[in-house]
Amino acid sequence: MRLDNKESRRSSLLIHVDYRIWEPTPYISFTTSASRVEDLVARRINKRRDQMITVIDPNIRVQNGLPILYAKAEMDHYEIEDPYERNGQYYHDECLCLWQVTAAEIVGYWAWNDLENDKDWYQNIILPAFQRFTKPAAASGVTGEVDTINDLQSSFADLSGMFIILASVYVC
Repeated sequence: MRLDNKESRRSSLLIHVDYRIWEPTPYISFTTSASRVEDLVARRINKRRDQMITVIDPNIRVQNGLPILYAKAEMDHYEIEDPYERNGQYYHDECLCLWQVTAAEIVGYWAWNDLENDKDWYQNIILPAFQRFTKPAAASGVTGEVDTINDLQSSFADLSGMFIILASVYVC
């Protein structure tokens, strides 16, 4: 799907932000909030049973010239109303990747049932995996100063300059 004009961006976003519409769009949503992951899993578990969590490294994505969009900012820019009339609550922590997520960006995958019994799953499992993932890249110079990053929140804050973000986690 092309996104080279305002109408194509707007119409594709209208479909994507309404979770009741199951039509393909060029966006892959990631949340930047551990609590939002928990909320999404709770909402989806009855319909889709097994839930997988995918974590990406935003530094590699941006270095490879692939964009990360902020859903709420895109909705505001294209004047898209929240279909749930919740003042954009669902979209404040949502990032959008366009068309693809490459293997180079993926920190790892976890089944939710492997995480759910640890109340500090983000701190105990996700962050250490992210730190292990970024060390080899930092040592080879692939991602610049990633070795100084303590967590995913810092990664996104460095990229955006104005957003404080916790994680980039996709729930499928």
